[in-house]
Amino acid sequence: MKIERGNGREYNDEDVQQVLRNLYRAPADESYWGALERRIMAVVATEKPSEWWSHFPGWSRLGLTAAAAAVVLMAIATWHTQAAEQRYAYERLIESTSEMPLLTESLSGEVSVRREATLRYLITHD
Repeated sequence: MKIERGNGREYNDEDVQQVLRNLYRAPADESYWGALERRIMAVVATEKPSEWWSHFPGWSRLGLTAAAAAVVLMAIATWHTQAAEQRYAYERLIESTSEMPLLTESLSGEVSVRREATLRYLITHD
C-alpha cells in the first residue's frame, strides 16, 4: 500500500504499521549482510589503538580554562571567608565586656579571696 499525501483519505493504525514494516524490514538478500560485515571490519581494521583521552583533543583548552576558573573562584572564596572570620573575631573581641574581677591588694587579706574568684571565673568561662 502506498500512502499519498493530500488525497483526503485517513489511514488507520494497521495501514501505517504495514507501511512501516515494509519500509524497515531487514533485507532478504544474504549479500547485503556480507557486504555490511566487510565494511564494518574494514573500518575496524584501519582504526589504530589509542588512549581514551586522544578522542577529546579539542576539549583540552576548555578543560584547562574550567580548571583555572575553579581555582580562582576557590581562592576568592577562601580569601573572603578568612576576611569574614577575622572581622567577626575582631568585632567579638572589641564588643565583649570583661566581667573578670579585678585584683586589688588590701591589707586585710582580701587578695586571696579575689584571686580565687578570678581563677573560678577563668575556669568556668570561655
